[in-house]
Amino acid sequence: MTDLSNLSGQEAGTLGSYVVRAGQVERAIGLLNKAGIEPMLIKGMGLLGEIYEPQERPMQDIDLMVRQHHFDRAVSVLMEAGYFKREHPGREITWERMYHDELFPPADEHGVVVEVHRHFVQPERYRVDVDEVWSGALKQKWFKGTALIPSWEDHVIILATHHARHGHGFREDDVQNVKDVRRIIEIKDLDFDAVADKAIKWGCSQVAWLMLSSQEMNVPEPVLERLKPCRLRMRIIRRFLVYRDGIWVRRPLDAEWKEKISMFLLCMDDKRQIAGALGTWGKKRLSDAVFQIFMK
Repeated sequence: MTDLSNLSGQEAGTLGSYVVRAGQVERAIGLLNKAGIEPMLIKGMGLLGEIYEPQERPMQDIDLMVRQHHFDRAVSVLMEAGYFKREHPGREITWERMYHDELFPPADEHGVVVEVHRHFVQPERYRVDVDEVWSGALKQKWFKGTALIPSWEDHVIILATHHARHGHGFREDDVQNVKDVRRIIEIKDLDFDAVADKAIKWGCSQVAWLMLSSQEMNVPEPVLERLKPCRLRMRIIRRFLVYRDGIWVRRPLDAEWKEKISMFLLCMDDKRQIAGALGTWGKKRLSDAVFQIFMK
């Protein structure tokens, strides 16, 4: 039981937000379960209870993952309950290829955005075996009941990929995922070889190394050597990132497009991944341009 008298103002605010969001998650899970869909909590909500006390981990949204064949039905179930989408005109291709849908809460519910995922990363960027993630899922005690979460090894990779791409990645003002991985390593007895095996197989070895080589991770050196990028890749990394205060952070660039291009080079392991990601990004830009022409 959390002792409320010892909480700081920020912790009390985080705890209050958690109570609201936990109720929102419980209702969403209940709706999906009635439709025969069992979701998985990923990222922030999936870390509460086992890794963090509720007042310790702030969150801006709720991430639920469902199986691919349940995705459309899951979105429909929540929309029938009052959730709604804010479509982005001219971005049809973006929404067709995205790995999740953002659903905003009903007007009478003081909640946050629920991201319903079919995948935890863009499928054209990585070779993640989602069925393998589901087969390794854990059922843990959560709030008033239980919930599925990814294995802790998979969660490390999920957080590493998210840190590498969120807001163009490696932002010095957004290191929550680094803190999350440190806490998982501190509390859980991880199979680091399994983390390395999956990161290499899924095309995430570079982002895994950038995460796990951060200070105070206590990762076995042989595991880091397995994940470490080649000499050419290290030159690219040092062109765009700098190791500061124990973590890799982005160097300032003078244009947003340079940040986006650099993200492709930093986040993916091989040319096929980069080509696939650039192709999808190009289609998105073309879709926007065509829409703007016809709107005029």
